[in-house]
Amino acid sequence: MKKNLTVRLLYTILGIILIGFAVAFVRIASLGTDPFTTLNLGITEFTGLRYGITSILTTTIATIFILFVDKCLIGLGTILNILLVGNISDIIVNFGLGTFGQAEALWLRIVIAILGVLFLAIGAAMNIVANLGVSPYDALPLVAETLGKGKIRFQYARIVLDFSSVGLGYVLGATVGAMTLVSAFLMGPLLQFFRIKFFKLLQKFEAN
Repeated sequence: MKKNLTVRLLYTILGIILIGFAVAFVRIASLGTDPFTTLNLGITEFTGLRYGITSILTTTIATIFILFVDKCLIGLGTILNILLVGNISDIIVNFGLGTFGQAEALWLRIVIAILGVLFLAIGAAMNIVANLGVSPYDALPLVAETLGKGKIRFQYARIVLDFSSVGLGYVLGATVGAMTLVSAFLMGPLLQFFRIKFFKLLQKFEAN
């Protein structure tokens, strides 16, 4: 039991760190960010707040909503996500731009952006599989999946959520780029793919 909890904690912590790095990478690449980051950047642009603060506010609001629908999705991972992801992103962005400056080469920016999308899908999948509380944004499609009683598939609910976030973020002042659209289309399927892989890996750990 203790071993199982340790593995799940590692999943959660590593997943949150990866999400923080992912958000920083897509911001640094400046080719458009993932949908939730686009939403937060739009709010940041509109309000003038620091990105880390905006992230805490939006995830807290989403968490309150989820508590009324399926509080089982809320846990340690949710709290850590609310407090750490935006601030980790700010630290990495400030360090990266302050140390290396803005990346100029298009190929390098594309590589950074792709890594960001992959890290985001992997990190989110690890948090979901760990089942110690997922990020509020990732929990919303799970809520839709549950409420739909099998009629609403996770990846499709995620795509609808992503496009809604992109639209609102753009209206509020965020810049929408190529990677915004790529991640809006691919994040749902990628997340589902890694979710299955990490679930099978976790089963192997818990079976030993």
